[in-house]
Amino acid sequence: MTVYCGNLCYEMTEAELRKVFEAYGKVESVRILPSKYNEGQNRGFGFVDMPEEKEAIQAIRALNGSELRGRRIRCNPAEKSEHQRSNGHG
Repeated sequence: MTVYCGNLCYEMTEAELRKVFEAYGKVESVRILPSKYNEGQNRGFGFVDMPEEKEAIQAIRALNGSELRGRRIRCNPAEKSEHQRSNGHG
């Protein structure tokens, strides 16, 4: 299952986000989209792929609305078209 993560700190790294989600299960991949305008910053959102839907849902329930690096993050199942666009598809 792919999880959308929004309102991330602009300095958040993929390694940091992976560590947060690994507390809830196996993480296959993490992708935080880079800013087009500010080098070294991200766009404030990304995607986490977890192979076990049960673990992904548990992570969403635990993390949605929680504070991470000073920001209240949003986590929910990614819409297929949204995730495809971030990977250059669709």
